[in-house]
Amino acid sequence: MPVPEYGRLRADSIPDTIADLQAGGITVSPASLQVADCALSGATVNCNGKGFPINNDQSINISNGFNNDVRIQNFVGKVDYRLNQRHSISGMYFFGNNRRTVEDFPELQSSWRSQIRTRAQVAGGSWVWVPSGRWVNEARFGYNRLYQPTLPGDLNTPASVYGLETGVSGPFSRGLPRLGFGGYFFPGLGGFKWPKFQGPDTITQFVDHISYTAGKHALRFGGEIHRDKVTNAAYGNSRGSITFLGGILDPASTPLEDYFAGFPFKASVEVGDPTLHLHNWAYAAFLQDDWRAT
Repeated sequence: MPVPEYGRLRADSIPDTIADLQAGGITVSPASLQVADCALSGATVNCNGKGFPINNDQSINISNGFNNDVRIQNFVGKVDYRLNQRHSISGMYFFGNNRRTVEDFPELQSSWRSQIRTRAQVAGGSWVWVPSGRWVNEARFGYNRLYQPTLPGDLNTPASVYGLETGVSGPFSRGLPRLGFGGYFFPGLGGFKWPKFQGPDTITQFVDHISYTAGKHALRFGGEIHRDKVTNAAYGNSRGSITFLGGILDPASTPLEDYFAGFPFKASVEVGDPTLHLHNWAYAAFLQDDWRAT
C-alpha cells in the first residue's frame, strides 16, 4: 500500500519514519524493530541504541569508533650444540600468538567488531657430520605453520535472536546478516562479511648437502624435498546480506522507510562449502664441481 504524500514527513529519523508508515497505514515490520532493538507502543517508539546507535541531534550522521584490543604473545628458542669433533647440531623454534578484537570496518556497535586470531609457528634444525677430512654432510629440516581465522563478533549469536530466519544453518552462518543502506548512511548494521579462515597452512622442507674434496676437485651434491599444504575458506556472505535503497515501498520512500516496512531492494546468501584444500610436493637435486686449475 503506497504511503500517501500528504502523510509524508521528513523520514530521516526512526520516530519520523514510524509516524510516516503509520500515517500511510503501513504495518511496521516486527523483525525490523527487533534488529534495531526498538519497541513500538501505539505511535511511540523507543530504541535502546543496541541496533541503530542513538543520535539526539537532527543529523543522520552517526559518530562511531571503538578501541582496538590487541594482545601478542611470542616465544623463540634456539640451541647450538657440538657433540664432538665430527657432529654438531642446531635448532630453532618460534611461536607467535596474536589475538585482536578490532574495528577493521566501521561497525556501529562494539559487539560487531571482528575477532582475529593469528598463530604462527616456525621450527628448524640442522645436523653437520664430518666423517673425514674429505667428506662433510649437512642435513637441514624446516617446518612452519600459520593459522588465522577472522570472525564476526556476533558469530555465536543465531540470526533468529535478531528475529530473522535466513534459511541457512551451520557454525559459520550465525550472526546478524549484513544490512546495507547504500549511500543513505554508512556503514549499515552488522559486522563485516566474515568469517574467513587462512590455514592451517604448512610448509615442510628437508635438505641434504654432501661435500667431497679430492685433489683439485671440490664436489657438492644433494637434494631437497618440499611440501606445501594450503587450507582456505571465505564465508563472505554465509550470514546473508540485505540492502535497502528506498523506492520499493513506493517510488518516494526512503531506505529507512523501506527497512521498517520490511521491503528490501535485494537480498542474497552464500550456500555450499567454500573450503579450499591444496597441497603439492616438490623435489630438487643438484651436482656441482669446483675445479682448481693450479
